Amino acid sequence: MQTLVSIITELDVVRLESDNCVICFGRGPDVDVTIGHRPQLDTIVPRRSGEIWAHRGWVMVSNLGEALAIGAHIVDQPITWIRPNTVFGFEAGQCDLTIEGLFRHTLRITNDDTHQSTTLLQGAPPQGLKTTDVLPQLSERQRVLLDCYVEPLRHGSAEPRTHQEVATIMGISRSLVRVEANAIWDRFDRAVVPMRQHRDKIEDVIDAWTRHRL
Repeated sequence: MQTLVSIITELDVVRLESDNCVICFGRGPDVDVTIGHRPQLDTIVPRRSGEIWAHRGWVMVSNLGEALAIGAHIVDQPITWIRPNTVFGFEAGQCDLTIEGLFRHTLRITNDDTHQSTTLLQGAPPQGLKTTDVLPQLSERQRVLLDCYVEPLRHGSAEPRTHQEVATIMGISRSLVRVEANAIWDRFDRAVVPMRQHRDKIEDVIDAWTRHRL
């Protein structure tokens, strides 16, 4: 039987060899490809993060999570962010999936057939995807404010802008900037966006904003 897709992780290679095969990946014990469970447990990674299957020559990837975006990087192309409850597809080639939890996890999807430690899976086709989208509801000013904070990071800086710098650029008081920052944190928390804890709530938000591409 012809191998359609290989999913390669640090621990194993799992082969998809049929259009009717669906491979589920995540942290849970009942998935086909496990990530975020060792050497250190990553509780931010969903137990069922997503599914991979083949369809008429395309490789399809669905994000089954509720908050984390999955990065899809194909060589010589800009990264694509697969948001929760959406599907990404690509034709023949290699694609690296990245999930940013407490740590960064990578799955490589490829047609490479040179690995020896493999697992053959056969299964049923997908039963359908969820259509709800759990994302924080932010105002336009809150989104502009977040982009203002993170702009230096996107240009290679190691530090975001300070509260005062954001206040000056946006023409509002530093006090209002901090109020908006805490309001954004509240929105993220209510939407159950996974956030790592830092010294300041805005640092939690900036970290989540840049990692999850919300």
